[in-house]
Amino acid sequence: MQVIVDISEKIVEQAESRGLRIETYVKQIVDQAAESDPAHRYGWTRFGTPGKAPSEAAESIRQIASRNTLGGLKIKDLIHEGHKY
Repeated sequence: MQVIVDISEKIVEQAESRGLRIETYVKQIVDQAAESDPAHRYGWTRFGTPGKAPSEAAESIRQIASRNTLGGLKIKDLIHEGHKY
């Protein structure tokens, strides 16, 4: 796939200092970014907290849910309360 991108002078200078063509250097940068992305490693799309595997994210959700209570109320009571207004 080909993509046309405006490259900053800083990137051009870095490529030249390494003796690489700009296309080769930018491809290396993109490939390295893709390999270091957890979504790439685990084969899932990342939403929310970067760097967490799905099982870790699920455990975090369970921990948060255990700390957040309705103070003894039932959801049905909250729905009924909302209908009063």
